[in-house]
Amino acid sequence: MNSIKKRILLSYLAIIAGAITLAITIVVVNYYLANQYERVNNNMVEIQALSDEASGLTGDAYSGFQTNNYSKYDQRLVSVRAIEKNLDMRFDNQASLIAYRGVKNSLGAVINNIAKVRKQLRQSGNLNSISTFYKENATQYDYVTQSITDLILAENVNLTTVTQQTEQLETRLLYLTIAIFILGTLISIIISVIFSNRLINPLVSLALIAGGITSENLEFNIEEKMMKRQDEIGSLFRAFKNMVGQIKEKIEKINESNALLEKEKQKAEKNLKEVENLNNLMVGRELKMIELKNEIARLKEELTKHV
Repeated sequence: MNSIKKRILLSYLAIIAGAITLAITIVVVNYYLANQYERVNNNMVEIQALSDEASGLTGDAYSGFQTNNYSKYDQRLVSVRAIEKNLDMRFDNQASLIAYRGVKNSLGAVINNIAKVRKQLRQSGNLNSISTFYKENATQYDYVTQSITDLILAENVNLTTVTQQTEQLETRLLYLTIAIFILGTLISIIISVIFSNRLINPLVSLALIAGGITSENLEFNIEEKMMKRQDEIGSLFRAFKNMVGQIKEKIEKINESNALLEKEKQKAEKNLKEVENLNNLMVGRELKMIELKNEIARLKEELTKHV
């Protein structure tokens, strides 16, 4: 049997499931965009750190050439490599990838040039090439600076794009949430109206039939569709019809009993009337016998006087 309660529950569960699905979608999308935003921000921090470390490479190398102590340069180089390793897999848009390759290439040229001069100094000990190196590395570092600037601009564009996407998505999700809320409200109203009609109209019809029964009107028609309904309303109508049928049967039996009693009453009244007639007849005969006896006695008395 299809329970009305079950169908109402399923309808509202469907609405709740839709709301939960929307909420999960919003959470997942916001999580993705938040990760994208955080990734770009982290990229900007790493790029700035790379720029700071790269700016000191030439100075540390120059000091190392003069003092033959490359500890600061080696530490800075390790830091640069670590930052590059972090950044290697972080760029997913073409402009940032191209700019980052430019940074690595130009920075690699600076590092290779430093390694070349360092090797020459170790082999010859001639410091005359340091000034030439410094001029060449200054030019190469300009390329590094320009590449880092291009990378920062590309990531700024990416950050702006992610921000715009986030704002657009938030706006769309807001509109979608409002639309789904309105749609859910309308669906709830429609479901309420439908189930109200399916509940209230049959009950009103049943109340009218019950009112007719209180007025001793047991002749009524129940719609076939109400009898065929496989829910609580259908069960109520079938039970009501069976009850009225039993009432009709009992009333018919009572009427038959009343008719039989009426016949017996009429028969008894007829017998009583016959008894009364017979009694009246016998009483009349007795009275006449008494009158006759009195007349005979009187005649005898008169005869006696004449004799």
